[in-house]
Amino acid sequence: MKLTEESLNLVIDILNDLICEGKMLNDVERRSLLNAVMAITAVKERSVVSVSSRKEQSKKEKKEREIDPRFPNAGVAWNEADESLLRDVSGGCTGR
Repeated sequence: MKLTEESLNLVIDILNDLICEGKMLNDVERRSLLNAVMAITAVKERSVVSVSSRKEQSKKEKKEREIDPRFPNAGVAWNEADESLLRDVSGGCTGR
């Protein structure tokens, strides 16, 4: 049996049905089944927490931007000199 949240819930439901059936168990047996339910619930909660923490760790951390040495001004806003250089090179084309 694979240990999943669904299978643990099924086991807990079965044990709860046995515990609630008044005539089948004596007090010692009932207490031991209650302890088993508590232990299984703790395992289930721990597995849910570990799955969620694994999902968070698997998300890629945002990388800091690395500057490409071929384009040192990438991401920097153009200044007036850059714009005038482009206008001069393009010969005043408007792009139409």
